[in-house]
Amino acid sequence: VPEDRQIRGLGPSTLSVPKLERTDRIFRELLNLRAVRSYEAGGREVQVYQAGEEPGAARELHVAVEPGLPFARQGAGAVHHLALRTTAADYDAWARRLA
Repeated sequence: VPEDRQIRGLGPSTLSVPKLERTDRIFRELLNLRAVRSYEAGGREVQVYQAGEEPGAARELHVAVEPGLPFARQGAGAVHHLALRTTAADYDAWARRLA
């Protein structure tokens, strides 16, 4: 693929939740993400979390608060998980922490 046509990275992922409180706690206390800013989009509050100290869209998770949404269901085109990167050196420590 020619360099000028290559995918060089993805922007942030956006999750939707009915309430922010429990997701905020998991992101901050368990996954060590930092709440760095918030904004409004389409009449909904969006909280931005960042992994690590260096800024960049690939290090961000955006969480939109949408209380009226139905529970997610799996189907064509649905995303069932989001992988977060770690290093081989840190893998065992993360496995223990999450257990």
